[in-house]
Order: sequence, then structure tokens, then C-alpha cells
Amino acid sequence: MNRDYKSFFGGSAAALGGVVVIGGCNYLTRRILAGSLSLDHYGFFYGMFSFVVFAVFVARLGTTEATAYLLPRAMAENKECEARSLFSWIGRFTLAATFCLVLAGALFSPWIARHLLDYPPGTFYWCLFLPYAVITGIDMFTIGCLNGMREFLVNNLIQSGKAVLLFLAVWLTAGSWGILSPILFYNLLFLISALSGLLHLRRRRGWSLTVPPGPGMAGRVFPVSVWLAMFAFGDTVVTHLSTVSLAVFSSLEEVALYNIAMPVAQIVKSLVALSVVFAPVATGMFVRGQYRDVRRLCLLVTGLELLAFPFLALVLWLFGDQIITLMFGSRFIPARNAMAVITSAMIFWAIAQFNMTALNAMGKQHWSAWITLAGALAAISGFCLFLPRGGALAAAVVSGGACVLWAAVSGVVLFRHLAGKIRQA
Repeated sequence: MNRDYKSFFGGSAAALGGVVVIGGCNYLTRRILAGSLSLDHYGFFYGMFSFVVFAVFVARLGTTEATAYLLPRAMAENKECEARSLFSWIGRFTLAATFCLVLAGALFSPWIARHLLDYPPGTFYWCLFLPYAVITGIDMFTIGCLNGMREFLVNNLIQSGKAVLLFLAVWLTAGSWGILSPILFYNLLFLISALSGLLHLRRRRGWSLTVPPGPGMAGRVFPVSVWLAMFAFGDTVVTHLSTVSLAVFSSLEEVALYNIAMPVAQIVKSLVALSVVFAPVATGMFVRGQYRDVRRLCLLVTGLELLAFPFLALVLWLFGDQIITLMFGSRFIPARNAMAVITSAMIFWAIAQFNMTALNAMGKQHWSAWITLAGALAAISGFCLFLPRGGALAAAVVSGGACVLWAAVSGVVLFRHLAGKIRQA
């Protein structure tokens, strides 16, 4: 087995091991909050959380996603100084962009709480949660850098530790502190996670945000990151914009039900960890012209995930009530259909992400960007049309349809490009 295969399968094992811990702790955290908070507070917190994460995604302009491709490419080409400059420039840009976001969020806080999140008493909580924009922006940046440099084990240890501590903190305090518990500990523990990642990169690579970046970094980053921002837009549509749209077009109760369905879906969505590992591996393989090996890995992963789909869908439809009752309690059984739809669709989301990661590594970022944007626009149109009456189930159906579309189109485009590369080799 060659070095790239070892790196992919070893990194995948570490990532999936972390997924078990992270997914389990995230579920337990949501279960505790669902039992400790009122439906309005539960829905408001996750509406607020999704709104901030979506805003951070827009503000970053895809620069964090670019680290997974630009850093390993620079290292594969023995350009250590360029990698160090990329790290410093993207980190500084993330800090500046998210800080401006916090200022804007504070300025418009009453309007956001009243009109977007439909909960006027939540203005205070919104302002208290706003620092999370800067904190999660830097945390995402360090995650991207660690994965880009194939530091999969370190990243998973940091993320797993964060998930465990978050669960423990919420478990101990949510009953008495209410909504203040997740607000405080999301800020505190994500800050610790971000600082831990930065410290590791400084010790291991000598990289620091205090080092001035070299000239011309914007021209090096933005031609790649803008396409990657469009590519990453799909994840925010399914996970976060759907929740924000429910808050705008439906009710906080439907937001709460959708966020009861999502923890189960996110367990399957964690298969995207394979794409995270694949990004730096595939980048190196394309630099060396190993097109057949890339195709072989893509076929293997797609085939295994498609085999899992019918079994997963059958279990969810047959035992949905029991799963919801076991995980969250019988009062949340109305979320069972939304859970079955969005969780089954996550198989196709994982396939699409793997396909488009390969396109990005090939240098075809514009293809993955346009595929994602087309599906995202279709999903947004569906949200506007169907969420006012359909609520959480409509959000799941629209998001699931977009996942199937992304998987089908990205597969056709990827294998056509790979066939062309193999013929030319």
C-alpha cells in the first residue's frame, strides 16, 4: 500500500474515531438542552447559533476552506515560506472579517432578535452570544490548517475534547442556568479549542499570526477561496440556512423540531470526515499525476456509501418513533419524519462532498462551486415556497432533494474529468 493510501485510510480511521466521540457528545448536549429549555429557548438558541455560523461563513469568503488545498499544495512544492505566509494572511483576514461581523451584529441586535429570529426578549442573549462569531471563525481556521497539514489525530483530539467538555458543562449547568449555559460554554470551549490548535501549529511548524505575511497573498488566496466559498455554501444551506429560514418563515417550535431531527442526521453527515482527510491526500496525488488511484478511491467510497443507504432508510422509517423517543422523549415524536428524510439524505451529501473535494484538488474548483450554487439556489427557492406551511418536514425534504442533486451531478462531472486526465496521461 503506497503512502497516499496509508495516509487516507489512517486519517479516515482517526477522523471516524473522533466522529463517534464528537457525534455522541453533540447528541447528548442537545438531549440535555431539549430537556432543560423551553421549546422557545431551545429553538431560539439553535436559530441564533445557525444565524451566526452562516454569517461567519459569508464573512470568511471561503478562505478557511482554501487552507485545505493551498497549504498542502505549497508544502508538496517545497514552498515553506509561502505556506507560512498563507497561514498568517488567512488567519488575520478571518479575525478582521469576523470582528466586523460582531460590530454589525451588535448594531442591529434588536432588529435581528425581533424580525429574523422572531423572539424580541432574546436581544440580550444575542449580544452575549456575539463573540462566538470571532471565536468560531478562528476555530474553523485552525481546523482547516490542521487538516490541510494532515494533522488529523491532533485535530480529532482537540475536537473530541471540546465536545466532551461541552457536554459535561451543559449537563452540570443547563438545569439551573438555562439558555445562559450553552451561550457561555460555546464561547469558552471553542476559544480553548482555537487557541490549542494555534499553539500546536506554532510549536510544530513555527507558524504564527504575528509573523507578517508576504506580499500578494490576497491575489493568491481569493481566486481559489471564492470558488470554494460557493462550494461550501451547500453545507451551510442544509445545516444552518434551513434553520434560519424556519425561524423566519415558520415558528420557533418548528426550529426546535428540525434541531431534534438534525443530531441523528449529523451522525451520518459525519461521513464527510472522509472528504476532509481526502482533500490534502488528493491534492498531492494530483500533483504527482496519480489519476487512476484517485478514481479508484472515489469509486470505493461511493460504492460503500450507496450500499449503506437502503439499510439506513429502512431502519429510520420503521423505527423512527422509537428512535426519537429513546433519544429525546415522546413529546418530540412529530420530528420523526423530518429525521428520517434528512438523515437518509446525508448519505448523498457525503458522496457529493467526496466528489467535489476531488474536483477541488484537481484544480476544478469552479465546477464544484457552480454545482453547489445551483443546488443551493434550488434549495433556497424551496425554503421560501414550502417552509411557511410545511415546517420542519418541508425543510428536510428540500434539503434532502438538494443533497441527491449534488451527488448525481458531481459524480458525472468528476468521472468525466478523471477519464480525460487518464487518457492524457
